[in-house]
Amino acid sequence: MEEDEELAQMRKRRLEGAQGEDGRRRAMENAQAEDEQRKLLSAALEPEAYSRLMNVAMSSPKFYQAVVGMIMQLAQGGQLRSRISELQLKALLAKLAARRPAGSISIRRK
Repeated sequence: MEEDEELAQMRKRRLEGAQGEDGRRRAMENAQAEDEQRKLLSAALEPEAYSRLMNVAMSSPKFYQAVVGMIMQLAQGGQLRSRISELQLKALLAKLAARRPAGSISIRRK
């Protein structure tokens, strides 16, 4: 779980960078929430699917949050009967990507 080590290092740096007691407390709460979220994900996803999701996290954090939110809803609602496979995760990613507005570039000529 190389991604877990990288995320732990990022969390440690974030904690060290937090200023003041209030900032440290918030950072610790965020770190605990991330740990709980990561534990739920590792329990709900097969290792290949978890690895793919961590790749999504590195490339598109907002999209990652949307996917995690959907997986958390499914898990907490009791709709997951087994662990999510990589193929099922791909289908979920495609479904969410279709909802997302496509970025467009418009060129105006003078």
